[in-house]
Amino acid sequence: MKKVLFFIFLLAFLTSKAQNSTKQEKLIIGTWKYNVAYDTIAEVDTTDFYKPYAEREKKYFFTKIKVKKSTAKLSDYLEKWNVTWEIKNSNELYFFLEDKKIVKYLIIKLTSDTLELREPNSKISTLGYYK
Repeated sequence: MKKVLFFIFLLAFLTSKAQNSTKQEKLIIGTWKYNVAYDTIAEVDTTDFYKPYAEREKKYFFTKIKVKKSTAKLSDYLEKWNVTWEIKNSNELYFFLEDKKIVKYLIIKLTSDTLELREPNSKISTLGYYK
């Protein structure tokens, strides 16, 4: 009896996780534009300050994100990237770039017209996007 109840609980838990992920995937599809007025306090990154420029980790900043079912187009003021994307653990957004780099964000807020992302190591600042 306990095994049956445990199985039913496990099945219900996994089903609810899958439904939540599907809902997020539907919400994120579309064109998102960076909203400079929405941003919180800027955070100064000094981790690579004393390294030579060529050795510093490249920071990505996207002004436009166009998300389709399994692919996305990311752009900043100068470059554009064709990427694949995935949502993991219901709040982690991964962009897989062509050069085998992975850009990870935490989803702070996702509604039909607002997307808030934060870099995992960032404590304060968020990136705000709107449709």
